[in-house]
Amino acid sequence: MSSKLSSRVKFLKTVLSVLGHKKALKALNLMIQEMCSEKGYSRHDGSHYYLHLVDVTMKIFNSGIRDEDILTTAILHDAIEDVEWINYDFIKREFGKEVADDVLILTKNPDIDYKQDEAALLTYLNQCFSRPSTAIVKTADRIHNFNTLGNADTDKQLRVANDTEKNFFPMFKFARNEYPEYAPFFYQAKTEIEPHLLKIKESCEMERVLRQEIAKLQEEVKSLSITFEEAL
Repeated sequence: MSSKLSSRVKFLKTVLSVLGHKKALKALNLMIQEMCSEKGYSRHDGSHYYLHLVDVTMKIFNSGIRDEDILTTAILHDAIEDVEWINYDFIKREFGKEVADDVLILTKNPDIDYKQDEAALLTYLNQCFSRPSTAIVKTADRIHNFNTLGNADTDKQLRVANDTEKNFFPMFKFARNEYPEYAPFFYQAKTEIEPHLLKIKESCEMERVLRQEIAKLQEEVKSLSITFEEAL
């Protein structure tokens, strides 16, 4: 299987091996096996879903964070939510209570529509930012999701941009103050996201104005057509 893996997956495997993070490497191999496109786990661009987990983990690693439990949580952060047979007890048994607790905190309730229920979303985010490990993983997850919006439609881009500005930026600020040892990571999160966020909002506003202009022109053409027909 390793010969078919992308260079960035192979690099993460090497990194974890060099660090001696056997638990994280075990988690990575599990997600490569379970969250691949062959089993129906794909990103919106058709790539293996586990590549998202790899990129989130590498974002954390590249920020200088080497804690094995945090890196393992990053690899497994969607496992309970998305893989039917994986649950808290399995992760606790295979990867330890600390990782299992963190993954559970990061797991959304499938019965809640967080896009519609803002109170539930805020409760969820408060839980995610209640400890440094889950705050780091959730922040890295948001960075990667935001940076891969290119293939999403305009409505989704604007929704994610507004959600990030309204709900995540205050959480980044909270985390900077609450977890000073990781403050540079949370500072960088906003710095990295904000230019893309502003560009999305500007582009969406331009599109809205253009749509209004087109609608106005269509109405004028319709009015002229009626006038012309009446003149005949």
